[in-house]
Amino acid sequence: MDWQNMSFVISGEKNKLLLAIIFNGALFCLFFSLLTPRFDTNDDVAMMMFSSGFYTGHPSEHLIFINVILGLLLKYLYVTMPNINWYTFMLYSVHFLSMTGLMYSILRYGFIWGRVSIYFLLFLFFEIYALLFLQFTSTAFVAALGGIFLILTVSDEDERKSGRIIVAAILLLVLAGLIRKYSLFMVIVLSIPMLALESISRKTIRLIVVVCLALVLFYAGYWFNNYYYALNKAWSNYIQYNSVRGQLETKLYNTTYDPETKLIFDIVNWNENDLKMFKGGFFPDAKTYSLEKLQIISSLLPYHGKYHFGEIGILFKIVVLNSLVLLLVVKRFIPLAYNRYIYITGLVGVVIILYFYFYIKLPFRILLPICFLFAANCVFFAKKVPVHIKSEISKSLCMKSPKSSFSVFATVIIFLVLLLNIRAFYSISGLNRFNSDNFLRMVSSNIRPTNDKLFVMWGGALNIEHLSPFKNVKELGTLNILGTGCATHSPLNDRILERFSIVDIYVALYEKDNVFLICSEEKTGLLKKYIDEHYKQNIRFEKIANLNDFNNNIIIERLFVYKLHKA
Repeated sequence: MDWQNMSFVISGEKNKLLLAIIFNGALFCLFFSLLTPRFDTNDDVAMMMFSSGFYTGHPSEHLIFINVILGLLLKYLYVTMPNINWYTFMLYSVHFLSMTGLMYSILRYGFIWGRVSIYFLLFLFFEIYALLFLQFTSTAFVAALGGIFLILTVSDEDERKSGRIIVAAILLLVLAGLIRKYSLFMVIVLSIPMLALESISRKTIRLIVVVCLALVLFYAGYWFNNYYYALNKAWSNYIQYNSVRGQLETKLYNTTYDPETKLIFDIVNWNENDLKMFKGGFFPDAKTYSLEKLQIISSLLPYHGKYHFGEIGILFKIVVLNSLVLLLVVKRFIPLAYNRYIYITGLVGVVIILYFYFYIKLPFRILLPICFLFAANCVFFAKKVPVHIKSEISKSLCMKSPKSSFSVFATVIIFLVLLLNIRAFYSISGLNRFNSDNFLRMVSSNIRPTNDKLFVMWGGALNIEHLSPFKNVKELGTLNILGTGCATHSPLNDRILERFSIVDIYVALYEKDNVFLICSEEKTGLLKKYIDEHYKQNIRFEKIANLNDFNNNIIIERLFVYKLHKA
């Protein structure tokens, strides 16, 4: 495969941008017409419901995880045009803009068919998975990735064109930070080797300055977010609580109740059952799980418990395989001067992956973007002549094409891995479509919600992430949900409790006839013991609805709708 003979240059920046828009537009259209996506976590569904007003009847700009600037925009859109699912539209729009920026950065050095072909593989191997499992963290990763590679295209020799690229890159980086600040930070950390080495080779600090400018603008938005929440005391208190809760949740991930940790939990009068309730996602009790007690535990508990050697699923293996295959394919197209960019970036990525895997947890939404950035790095520097190489002889060495035997081998490998990915796409898509249809049927047929009923959902028991991203939340009808996860002790949950005249949710579960509990059968014992210990009340659980008829990868545990009664 001779890239030199397969290439031609499109003159003009507008034509390259137009090509990137059309090419990505076609890929996105094919994706939406052939595959069925889902939300990766219930956090996104919760934020979609917050912003749309599903929980309280009034759209809210307070999305907890996403900056209030975007929350205000979504609130305005939902108030103006409530029938459109703007949260989903926002995330997919960011994906499109980011991938368009990434492709444009690749085309900046000339439109080469080989490079476009490899970009196509990059899209299939990584971006489709991010689109199939829509999630705000991975969306922010992709936005930051697009911004970083646009910055790498900035040329000191073309001030006019570089100015527009800088603006676009800064906008993508700031947008990434507004969606998920930790995604922005991680992409910058992963990109430090590229930015530093490229700055050294060009003998300029311009690239670093652009990143710093983007960070300054992001922190301005971050300050506004904090200021806006501080204006409301209830939200300010909640943000402080949720921050401490999140930190403690990470510490407790690998922590068990043993003689050593018991000494810490005894200080706040937590027994083993109290700990299991908190780790399981049920902590509405403002006394047992107060901010002060969480702070005490967090300050005394060691950051790491036992090492966590979690399972690595098939999708993890496929994504890692995709990264290695792309490296194998483009390795001989990468100039020797850029090999260190690839290896150092890969090493940093491996260190981050191992850190998450052994010490915290490594969800797919973290592994995928790290591999994505490494693969994009390989594609970006393929056939790019280093700016500091001037002689035609050196350029020709850098542009040397691989032998035909290697091309045949690479083609076979790509074909086999491509088939593996396509099979995974359609398997995931079919399961998403089945689960989405069954989820709505489960809600309407088994739960039978009415306007006067409140369903307390223990953590993520109901798996609301199976609600299609394209479904308007109004299709859930009169389903009133009180989540016991991240929204606990928030003003949003308080408004729901006020609407149903509930002072204590534990008491309401067994005293109010219109309050029900959705949880797994395995967790009923924890709640029964908790109410017995803290409220001196013996209770029994009546099964109102069996949700296991729809148990096809929707529900892992045995899930029921319960009505609690005094025993």
